[in-house]
Amino acid sequence: MDAFIKELVKWPVVLRLRTLNNDDEHVDRLNHRVTVGIILIAVFITSTTPFISNRISCWLPTELKHSSYSKYIEHYCWISNTYYIHSNVTPPHSDDDRRALQISYYQWVPILLILMALCFYAPRMFWRSFNAHCGIDIQNLVKKSQISSKNSVKNASAMLNYYCQSFKYKRSKLSINMPAYIRHNKHRGNYLFSLYFLTRFMYLINSIFQLILLNLLLGHRGNAWFLDIDIMKSIFRYGNPLLDSPYFPRVTLCDVPIREIAEIHRYTVQCALPINILNEKIFLALSFWFSYLILHNIFSFIILIYQQFQRKRIEYIRRLTTLFPVDKEYLENFTTNYLTYDGLFLLRLISHNSSESQTMDIVENIFEKYRNERINKLHT
Repeated sequence: MDAFIKELVKWPVVLRLRTLNNDDEHVDRLNHRVTVGIILIAVFITSTTPFISNRISCWLPTELKHSSYSKYIEHYCWISNTYYIHSNVTPPHSDDDRRALQISYYQWVPILLILMALCFYAPRMFWRSFNAHCGIDIQNLVKKSQISSKNSVKNASAMLNYYCQSFKYKRSKLSINMPAYIRHNKHRGNYLFSLYFLTRFMYLINSIFQLILLNLLLGHRGNAWFLDIDIMKSIFRYGNPLLDSPYFPRVTLCDVPIREIAEIHRYTVQCALPINILNEKIFLALSFWFSYLILHNIFSFIILIYQQFQRKRIEYIRRLTTLFPVDKEYLENFTTNYLTYDGLFLLRLISHNSSESQTMDIVENIFEKYRNERINKLHT
């Protein structure tokens, strides 16, 4: 087990979870770090707990209560799937009807959890894959801005200033050709923000989809699609947080064919699945976490849109330039035409990951260079 854990921490996904270099905001890390970490812990629990050694236990009729029969039937029922029928319902006689009620995926819960973790990490991979070619090392920029020294602030200001300068010299006309549009759009001043906006939208859609999937697996009904209202009602009314789930049943049925002297006898046995108690608790906890995550994603997504109004962008830069005198016309032109959406996005990123005072120092350095360039142009 120790060897497995040592190998696990070397995986690229796990290394990403541990890295301190940030090129996004807190809400993004809730999705691709915290949530992925929680799901990987769930994978570890469902793969290594004592429940695994006693995954299924079947009640046998008297004629089959032999040690060899017991192990054989339990192994057979585990690999060939069982079927769930409510205790108040009589099992159907038809083999096709019984086969239609089979539950086959509870054996694959760890694999399902890994796929869920990959879905939460996919937007992060999308963001890192495309922003790596934008012309600025965002992680290095944020790292330099976190160091409280004049040299680091100067380097971060130079990096951001160079990136903003590229918008002025490399703007190009809109192209109908999509690859050309993507290539040229890097220099329009909205490439990084558009990429980040799409990434945040992917986080939001993914979290909603995952919650719907969890509610389906837990067998929730009614209005439990968002805040698990049915679960809360069940807790306060009956003291039982879980509904009767057909997806993670505790007791199932299994048809076991046994050949005896050229004849095949079919026995229907009742089996208990202790592992489903653990599975259901894990999925229930994930359901509540995803509800919180959706609220966080929606709230932050609305704020992200609200921040892009021109008035809010100018107000943000005015707040960062309160320590030195700034002409109103210069400020508006500096915000709209020089920093553009990408420059503002990078400043907000620096502010989120370091401090607003560091961001103010960087803005002061960039604005001084911008103002000096404008003055030199006027004199020439």
